[in-house]
Amino acid sequence: MMSSRDQSGSDASGRWQSADDDRDYDQDEVISTRWVEETRRYREPIGGWWWLALFLVPAILALLGLAVGGDKDTSAGKSPTSSSSSASGSGSASGSATSGNGTTGGTSSVKLASAPFAVSRTGNDVTVTAEAPDQASADALVAAVEGALPDANVISKVTTVAGSTAPDAAALGASVKALAGLGDFGLGYDLKSLTAVGKAADDAAKKSAADALPAAWPKGANPAINISVGDDAGASCGTLGDAIKVAMASTKVTFGTGSAALAGDSHAVLDKVAALVKGCAGVKLAVTGYTDKSGNAADNLKLSEARAQSVADYLAKAGIDKASMTVSGKGDADPIADNTWPAAAANRRVKITVVK
Repeated sequence: MMSSRDQSGSDASGRWQSADDDRDYDQDEVISTRWVEETRRYREPIGGWWWLALFLVPAILALLGLAVGGDKDTSAGKSPTSSSSSASGSGSASGSATSGNGTTGGTSSVKLASAPFAVSRTGNDVTVTAEAPDQASADALVAAVEGALPDANVISKVTTVAGSTAPDAAALGASVKALAGLGDFGLGYDLKSLTAVGKAADDAAKKSAADALPAAWPKGANPAINISVGDDAGASCGTLGDAIKVAMASTKVTFGTGSAALAGDSHAVLDKVAALVKGCAGVKLAVTGYTDKSGNAADNLKLSEARAQSVADYLAKAGIDKASMTVSGKGDADPIADNTWPAAAANRRVKITVVK
């Protein structure tokens, strides 16, 4: 026989008897009480672990996104990856100092264009390389150069890129006119500095060009002017670094997206660099690769090193002593343009520096 603590049920009046504590409750009151107890659990304040998860989950997802790949071209259908390459000259100097080779100027504090540009003369051929937002702007650049050198054969490599900013046509024409008395010359802008190289017949011709060129550009352009006098090898090698800079501003070294394989016209400009270097005995080169800021930093560092190695390997095949080159990568360090599309493409570059 069960005791009263083992039983439960209702009495004749319909009141429910609890088997837990021998007390009688109205059934509706019991249901209401249990509902209050159950719902009270869900009304309790959110604990510390919930707040921690609220902040950690988005952060983990963001890190996973950054960890996938490196140096990606985020634009649809934009391949290969473009690299704006640069080099600093053995005769270059910052500020207003003037070297024995006639170098003045340094880094530009104003933006002269949204992409590298260059004008170079070899014999009677003058090549213009730049980007312009439309055909009218492109034609204006070519016309400015033709006006400065009316007897030259001007070759246009100006491309139209919607949204781009072309160099000022009047300034470009005035610069070419300032350098016209030098014979062969080069003028290049690599988004960091405007550089002019050339050979003058005498000191007077060198001074005339060096005085006129800065006046063609806005204050802050601070062009680096490296003009040698005479045709001897020593004078030419004194401007080697800046000559490489101008060459690489005129033709971009490009790579496939996320790749270290050379693409586009990279081989042609590196052949030109090799020819310049081979004329100067004992020259040492530093080849440095860079990427943009997209992707994982560790992957970008490896990719920048691989791209620099690709350039050094090609120069070695072209006749440059491997032992004369040091190769390194700096990942996304030292950007020369914004790390937003399409400007970020300029940060994917290789830099060749003449080491003193």
